[in-house]
Formats: sequence, structure tokens, C-alpha cells
Amino acid sequence: MKFCIKCGNQLSDQANFCDKCGSPVSNAQTPPPIPGANENVADDTKRKEVFVGVKRKCPVCGVEVPAFALTCPKGHELSGINVSKTSKDFQEGLIKYEGKEERDFVASFPIPNEREELGNFMLMVASILKQDMQNGADQMRVSSFSSKFDEIKSKVYMMFKKDDPIFEETKKWEASINEWYDNYKKIIEERAIINRKKQKEQERKNRKWERKRNSFWYNASEDTKTAFIIGGVAIALLCILWIVLKYTM
Repeated sequence: MKFCIKCGNQLSDQANFCDKCGSPVSNAQTPPPIPGANENVADDTKRKEVFVGVKRKCPVCGVEVPAFALTCPKGHELSGINVSKTSKDFQEGLIKYEGKEERDFVASFPIPNEREELGNFMLMVASILKQDMQNGADQMRVSSFSSKFDEIKSKVYMMFKKDDPIFEETKKWEASINEWYDNYKKIIEERAIINRKKQKEQERKNRKWERKRNSFWYNASEDTKTAFIIGGVAIALLCILWIVLKYTM
């Protein structure tokens, strides 16, 4: 697109003269930059201001809402809060993997840096750990989630002040988890005692079966067993006959 350098009139690509002022178009060119048109272009010589993350506000009154709040400071109920991407990805991984693969997934899962994501992730891991301990879950699984909670706890304590709601909530969960772990150890010890008893009973049954399997009668052929039975019956009849003859004569 061309413009007349004299009057600024827009020209067609085939024009030889400006149809407004009559100037030749041989020297036509694009218009010079308009002052202020490129104010948003990056300039390393100017100080920059970058906003990171989002600020949560109540959709009703506009008051700022703290993390984990179900109502705003003025009492308006908050609804329609979606599950965070971190929580969703973590839940999908737990469904997908089992055993060692699950433990590897939990160990390598990145801990979020964003404030609310981190708080929600801490609550989810702590809740799973609580449920596993109360249900007496596998020790390897409990150890895996316990290690993850320790990672999250260290990050929270490093990032937030003591009076921060996330710091305080993490502290409460830490104390509760320590109590649950004491009960969990009792469950594991009781289970170990029961398993040892079952193992001893099974070993006793195995020894009994081994003795039976190694006995003469167990390994004898059917003919041998038949012969022994017939012989036993014959001896019994002879004994009875001897007793009858002894007391009748």
C-alpha cells in the first residue's frame, strides 16, 4: 500500500500521479511512524513492571479473598472453584500407577510454587496420608507419601511466614500426622504379630504334612495296603477264634 509523500493520500499500486494533489508517485512511500504507536514495544532501556500470578477477589463485592476461603471477608459464599491442574494431574497419576511405579511417580512429582496450588497440594497429600495410616496401608506407600509431605512442609516453611494461613495449616497437619503415625505403628506391630502366628501355624501344618508324606503307609502301593488290611483282618479273626475256643473248651 502506497501513500503520497506530499498530502498523505492513499494511492493505488498502479497510480503514477496522486489523484488529489497531482504529485508524481515515483517517490511515494509508506507513511512515517506515528508517534506513540509503538509504546508497547520492548525497550531494554526502560524500567519494566511485570505482574505474576492472579489476585483472588470476591465476584460479588470485589474484596480480596485469602487462600482456602469458602466465603469472602464480607460473608459472600464462593462457588464454582475448579480443581487445580496440579491436584488433577496428581490424582490421575495415582489412578494410573501402582506399587513401585506409584512410589516413583509420587517421589518425582514436582511441588508447585504458586501459593494456592501449593496449599491445595499440601492438603491433598496430607489427607491421603491420613487415610492410609488409619486404614493400615502398605508401609512402602505410607513412607512414600510421608516423604512427599516432608518435602512440601519444608517448602511451605521456607516460603511463608509463621502467621500465614498456609503455614499454620501445614503446622496443624504435621502435628496430626505425627499422632496418626504412632497409631499406625501399633497397627503394623499388631499385624506383624498376627502374621507371625499364622506363619508358625502354617509351618506346623507343613511339618505334619511332611511327616505324613514320608511315612511308610503314605508311600506304600495299593497292593501293599490291601495285603496289610487282609493280614490285619485275618489276625483279628484268629485272635477271636482263639479266645472262643479257650473259653468254650
